Amino acid sequence: MMRRSVVFVVLLLVGFGMMQAMAQGKKKKPAPAAPQEDGVAMLDSNGDEITRDVRDTSTATRYFLFPEFYSYWPVVKDDTIIKYQCYDAENSYINVDTLHDIGDVQHIHFVKTFTNYLHTYIDADGRPKASTASKTIYRYDKTGNDTWKSYDYSNSYLSELQEFRSEIVRQDTTNTVNSITGARRLTIRKYYKVVELQKKGETEIQKEDK
Repeated sequence: MMRRSVVFVVLLLVGFGMMQAMAQGKKKKPAPAAPQEDGVAMLDSNGDEITRDVRDTSTATRYFLFPEFYSYWPVVKDDTIIKYQCYDAENSYINVDTLHDIGDVQHIHFVKTFTNYLHTYIDADGRPKASTASKTIYRYDKTGNDTWKSYDYSNSYLSELQEFRSEIVRQDTTNTVNSITGARRLTIRKYYKVVELQKKGETEIQKEDK
């Protein structure tokens, strides 16, 4: 009788162990953690994954002083665009949206861009297409700490301009958002007074007659 009891207990323990093993085998593997909605997965220069927080709500503010003859905003009418373009001392184009130092601007052109229907070229589809032409209307060259030389191409008129940086005549702003980080950048542009210098021996009446 004692032997049968021992055999029964052993069988019971073996059966219980098998049931536990089967139960553990049926358990689901833990699901991988869901990606955070506030991050953008990217690869660095080594190919390793990095995450940037896109909930950055900080705002960086930039201030610039421009002469009043300049304007950030282009004028668009049909296929014609009239706008100002900035260049450095080597006459290399400057993108004012990424400008850090206004002192880099040494030349400013007032340019008219339009479609030239009299001059065509063959596009990738083999069709004739009108070309785009540009014409400089005004050119401004920095000649000193507070002076500019201006040239009117339409009237062949050359003049000297004096800056008055303490006299602000207008201002405008732009607010951009970084599409990756969400950080904002506020750019404030102030425009100061500029006056044409009177040439030696020249009267106001003579200046107006030119």
